[in-house]
Amino acid sequence: MLTAMWYILLKCVDVIRIGQTLEGQTAEPGRYPYMASLRHPSTLENFCAGVLVAPAVVLTAAQCVEPNLGGAVKPVVHVGRDCTNCDSDVAGEDYEVANTLQSISHVLWNKDAFQGSDLAVLFLDTQLSSPAAKLLPASDSSM
Repeated sequence: MLTAMWYILLKCVDVIRIGQTLEGQTAEPGRYPYMASLRHPSTLENFCAGVLVAPAVVLTAAQCVEPNLGGAVKPVVHVGRDCTNCDSDVAGEDYEVANTLQSISHVLWNKDAFQGSDLAVLFLDTQLSSPAAKLLPASDSSM
């Protein structure tokens, strides 16, 4: 089953690489309800992001689950936050929290984000009600 999951993910999304943020802009609150804030278990400080792709599955970069690269093997996941870098909760902000049961990095991940295969899947301890992102199959001409 895991092999099939990697096949589907690799067919649906491009390999994530460092430095490919394109014209980052502040989004309107609630615009991306499937975005996940990955937080260190000890401090709850945001250190990485991911995308909810199923009620209990987050797709992220493999570097996010590498402790030697500043990540955490089992991050706490917040989904639906509008402010990922706030020190405390924002009044009126409604979000869900889950713990990571298991993180699995791409089989070809070699701890070098510039070499590709920088993908990881987080399996959460609870099914979230936030909407999951819709992954569209890659077409031959557009990707």
